[in-house]
Amino acid sequence: MAVLIDTNIIARILAGDIGLAKMVINLDDPVINAIVWIETIQGSKSKSEIRSIEQYLDSYQLIPIDDEVSEEARRLIKQYSNSHGLMLADSIVAATCVVYNLELLTLNLKHFRFVSGLKLLRI
Repeated sequence: MAVLIDTNIIARILAGDIGLAKMVINLDDPVINAIVWIETIQGSKSKSEIRSIEQYLDSYQLIPIDDEVSEEARRLIKQYSNSHGLMLADSIVAATCVVYNLELLTLNLKHFRFVSGLKLLRI
């Protein structure tokens, strides 16, 4: 099963976490979505860092935010934003996983553990 890599995992890898990088490399099919790509680039500090980050992100398959993901994200926001504080970016990450039947690798389990149908990969 493919695994969506959350932004916090990518950030730790880019910060030099070799153990986490090795774990991700050994996954069967690691992927990212547009939200993870955007959030990762947003954290850059220079144009040269953007180029370096993009080069790394290009090693992942990019899952689009299509109509089905958008609709699922809307459903998740309606269901969980008030009761659990689900935020926009996390709703799109979770929706991508639900729609495409992906596991989610994240360090922020509390942001996602309440989402019905979402498979979380524990490290």
